[in-house]
Amino acid sequence: MSFDIYLIRHPQPDIAPGICYGASDLPPVQAHLEQVAAFVQTELDLAGLVIYSSPLQRCRQLVEHLDLKHCIVSDFSEMGFGDWEGVPWDALPKDEVNAWRENFMHYAEHGGESVHNFYQRVTQSLEQHLISAAKDCAVFCHAGVIRSILAHCGAVAIDQGQRIELDYGGITHL
Repeated sequence: MSFDIYLIRHPQPDIAPGICYGASDLPPVQAHLEQVAAFVQTELDLAGLVIYSSPLQRCRQLVEHLDLKHCIVSDFSEMGFGDWEGVPWDALPKDEVNAWRENFMHYAEHGGESVHNFYQRVTQSLEQHLISAAKDCAVFCHAGVIRSILAHCGAVAIDQGQRIELDYGGITHL
């Protein structure tokens, strides 16, 4: 049985550029929320889709703005960066960033999640909620979640997923 999955990245979060914000619960920029909502309504027929959302504001507010009945799935939250959350990327200790790059899949010394653990969290929920249901659906989520799902589907290696550019408000169709 085939079915469609639409992965919708949240609107731009209300935070200065260059800040590490992964699992931080940031609201979307209001004007961008309205633009993304209009775009999603134009591009997708949401009627009949099962709707899932990350619990983080930047996703949840978009779903609520679209007035969609939805299921919150906490495992579709973005990766947690621990002590790095809210810190400018260029202000992070260089030795820690280098250690992360050298052990990209398993580094978690920043107090956050490793890429491996994040991937496992996302893909287990993907299997539990989407694959087992086998119904057309939309998931309002984050770039890291989308990259993990693409890796799970064989579109990219998980350790290469960060090379995929994903626009705020963009739609990925599987």
